[in-house]
Amino acid sequence: MGVSFSSGGYISSSSQIADNVIVAADILDDSITLAKLTPTGTATHVLTSNGEGANPEYKVIPSGTGANFEFLETVTLGSAETKLESTFSVTSGTYGGFLLTYNLQCTGDVAGMGVEINGDHTADYYKGTRYSLAATTLSVSTVSYGVADCKGISNGVANNTLSGQFQVDDFAGLSKNYSNMGTLMNNTPSIRSTQINQGVYRSTAEITSLDFVSSSGTYKAGSTMSIWGRKIV
Repeated sequence: MGVSFSSGGYISSSSQIADNVIVAADILDDSITLAKLTPTGTATHVLTSNGEGANPEYKVIPSGTGANFEFLETVTLGSAETKLESTFSVTSGTYGGFLLTYNLQCTGDVAGMGVEINGDHTADYYKGTRYSLAATTLSVSTVSYGVADCKGISNGVANNTLSGQFQVDDFAGLSKNYSNMGTLMNNTPSIRSTQINQGVYRSTAEITSLDFVSSSGTYKAGSTMSIWGRKIV
């Protein structure tokens, strides 16, 4: 053992233990309880370091700290489907918006792709502008629905990949502003197209679901999307 004891079996109050004398093997399992740890802190407090040479303290977590976005879920297709469907549930008034990231592989030419809010596919509810940059050509168009079409950029080549992020605000009783930035990669030949969308979803209903859908064509197994809620502060 690494510790020497006085004749009474205990270390006297005047004794000092040299650094590194007590090792893990000297302490019996479960011999030190929370009651022996002073102070033990308070519920919801965390043990916080005060830097080298200073004793740590139990402190309350300051209000208003932490990540602004809260992870809700990831959806990954196990087989080819026309939709990636969310299953998250929210408490009313919890989030002021949502962030959706996606990485989609297309089995063929997939058209009419878009993020569907609250299961609503009504084209007239979605109004926005799309900026598309393929090679050095920039085109601008007004769109009523959709993020991008996963089609061959040059010659109808299938099996392309579309990845990016979609963000939407959800302020109570107001229409929703949304924005999207995605990159479409044509695998053969390797050509990249950037799609940027900005628009409004003209509904005042609180957001309860976000799905990635297509009007034609399917997404491969392994296509995935993840969703975060932006907490109201």
